[in-house]
Amino acid sequence: MTDSSLWDRVSSAPRRRAAKQQSGKQVETPGVRSPSPRKLRGAQVIALLLWLYIFVKMFFLDIDYVLITELFPDAPWVLDLRIILIAGLLVALVHSFRRYVWWILYIVFFPVILAAWHVPLRLYKFWSWDLAIALTQIAYSVGRNYKANISVRVAEICCIFLVAGVKPPILMLPLGSVLLLCLIWTFARTFISVFASRHFLRAHAEVAKRILRSGQVMKWSSLPQSLSKSRAKRFNTRQTEELAKSLSSALLVIKASDFYAYRLDRYRKSPAPYILSLLSYVVLFAYTTVNLAIVNVVVYKFSTSQFKLDQEFSFLGFLHYALSSLALNGVDGIVPVGDIAIALKVFSGFFGAVVGLTLLVDVFFSFKKQRDDEIARETIDAIKTEAGRVVTRVESEYQITHREALQRLQDLGLATTLGMVLWFSAQIPEDDDGEKME
Repeated sequence: MTDSSLWDRVSSAPRRRAAKQQSGKQVETPGVRSPSPRKLRGAQVIALLLWLYIFVKMFFLDIDYVLITELFPDAPWVLDLRIILIAGLLVALVHSFRRYVWWILYIVFFPVILAAWHVPLRLYKFWSWDLAIALTQIAYSVGRNYKANISVRVAEICCIFLVAGVKPPILMLPLGSVLLLCLIWTFARTFISVFASRHFLRAHAEVAKRILRSGQVMKWSSLPQSLSKSRAKRFNTRQTEELAKSLSSALLVIKASDFYAYRLDRYRKSPAPYILSLLSYVVLFAYTTVNLAIVNVVVYKFSTSQFKLDQEFSFLGFLHYALSSLALNGVDGIVPVGDIAIALKVFSGFFGAVVGLTLLVDVFFSFKKQRDDEIARETIDAIKTEAGRVVTRVESEYQITHREALQRLQDLGLATTLGMVLWFSAQIPEDDDGEKME
């Protein structure tokens, strides 16, 4: 299929000289100052202890009071020195901010860094493309209603802080009502996201269509006009490099699309969707237990007469109670006696039954997933159809098949993205490379 009007004008001598010049270049990378591993580990330990202290103090017990009363039972006045200690720490931070600014910011934003960097880094060591697509599905579920998700989470955090710090009992019932509404909304979103996987699959086809038809990709993968309109009998080195660059970009688009469709097909055949669905319910169950525990604490703070406690108040006790109430069971030491507490326990048992029934329905439909399989095949076919349009355009403009083009690029050895093209090609089995997957 090769047309001499284009490829016979590619001179071999210039490209050999250019390749030799490229191979002789040494890339110098500026030195990057990295933190000392010992200092980094110390900052991680300090950040972990600090945030663990904050978490325990907010949700479980007053750790300051417990430690002082256990270690120094005759010196409760030490607790009054906490304000002086906090003020001293703030003064020290102000004076050393410039010198230790990055360490201070690392400790302050440690939960964010942990979620955005350390955890993904650990996942990278156990990397798989099924995991990547599963994480993409999670991000898609969260991002579909990101404004509502952020609003609900902010409302929850504000309510928890108010419950921990506000004294007037009259405010407790409104705060508990908001937390219950957040729980119901979260359950509804989880239920919809699990059963709406077809929306996620169709979104892949829509994204691929927008990308492959975008003006940037068209410009990136098209034959430059300076070459198509050139009257030169032989391309010089610059023109040869320009041809190799544009052709390599076109092949990168094609191979990346094939790889995308192949990995999506492998994902639908893997157990990852089932694991993701089960994980959604595990997270929902844990979230429900903690939420109901906080709501029960709210009811207890509203009126201590709502519960009969045979033990000292503790969040762990109410967490145990909330976990048991999901199955309408009770625990020793915490008994609901007031109307609000009893109604909340009945609601917890009903909610636990609904969550369990939903999980069973999800498992049932997981084994009868013919509809999702059909939608997945339609999605994969749509992606490969869009990629096929790119192939047709590229073969027409470059006057060569895309399979022959790869060999031409290897012979030229000038394309900067050739390594990525070869990598994508190596990841796709020969039967699936450029062929329609069943």
